[in-house]
Amino acid sequence: WLDKANNECQRITDTSLGWLSLFHAQLRGAASLFFGSEMVTKNEFLNALALMEGSELEAMIPLTSVAYVEQRSSATRAENSTARDETFIVTLSSDVGGPLAVGQDLAAHPEIRSAILSAMDQPEKVIMGPVFQGENRQVFTSFAIKAMNGGKPGSLVSVVNLSEFITDLEILRIPAGVNLLII
Repeated sequence: WLDKANNECQRITDTSLGWLSLFHAQLRGAASLFFGSEMVTKNEFLNALALMEGSELEAMIPLTSVAYVEQRSSATRAENSTARDETFIVTLSSDVGGPLAVGQDLAAHPEIRSAILSAMDQPEKVIMGPVFQGENRQVFTSFAIKAMNGGKPGSLVSVVNLSEFITDLEILRIPAGVNLLII
């Protein structure tokens, strides 16, 4: 029974990691648009995301909302302050509501902000942020990658609802006696 449980757990882990890599690939795909262009417009951004959503992977895993945030430094920074007090204003987004809506400042969300700051310090790497709890006790994480748009520094960000992801894992047919815990 232990060998069977171990094999089942490995199968579930491999599938879960494969699905998470799709979120990573989605953000990298969106980033390639920014890496290959001086200035990405709203229409170009939304058209590129629509093409990604039409991929065969969409049938397996629904793609998440993606936003471009522009990094802006605060003019009120104290002279002796070493704290980073940038704002990260959403200027392009595939989401019409929530934290990724155009005009939102993602610096107001500490967990998303930490992913963005890490991405800003590690160009060309997709950073997965910490897991955090949102409204209705749902669990989220964020992905970020540094990108420039119109010569201005920023980041592409996606927020993934892990509660939905974990619910979707039920299709993996978890055998009786095996408990799934995502850490």
